[in-house]
Amino acid sequence: MRKKFIQFLTISLLISANSLGQNKSNFQFSHIYASDLGVQSISKQNWDKDGNLWASTDKGILKYNGYQTEFLKDTPNDSNSIKPGEIWLFSKTDPDEFWITYNESRFLSKFNPKTRDFKHYLIDSLNEFGSASAPIVKIYKDKNDQVWLGTWGDGLLKLDQNTGQYKTHKFPKIIDNNEQPSFVTDIITLENGKLLVCFFMKTEVNIAGQ
Repeated sequence: MRKKFIQFLTISLLISANSLGQNKSNFQFSHIYASDLGVQSISKQNWDKDGNLWASTDKGILKYNGYQTEFLKDTPNDSNSIKPGEIWLFSKTDPDEFWITYNESRFLSKFNPKTRDFKHYLIDSLNEFGSASAPIVKIYKDKNDQVWLGTWGDGLLKLDQNTGQYKTHKFPKIIDNNEQPSFVTDIITLENGKLLVCFFMKTEVNIAGQ
């Protein structure tokens, strides 16, 4: 079970009390905690282009518009809902595109907060090291709309969003005649268009350019 490092969320609403022509500004903060939103813990947060807060919680995906809360929970036999289980990663790649991964699960979900549509992908290769040992820890979309998945122990995955197929890129290093797993830490695009993948093995930090 993944340890939660964030047990509450504080939302600070910044209100400017100054008017036009004044040199000094007075500000007031209003704090909203996780318990105020009806949950015990919030681990990841994103904002859509309409200013709504979306967050992964112990009760599923929460939407908060500043006044009301709404929850999206897994619904049995409904493909247009989140998958069951604890949410591991809640990542935003576009204003209307969120990605969700789950603890101890090989599923990856793409979610459109505007249309409320879900699309699920099965990343079955995560079973090679055990799903809890090789989760997806980084989701990155390059300028060509190609989605890359960085895993914790299974290298870099190139996902075809149309077919659900993916190609695995590993950065093998042999130690004591054993191939060491690749732990991806970050993915960025350089000015020349090449993909920079940061990863480490044991105590070494490595950088590979695609």
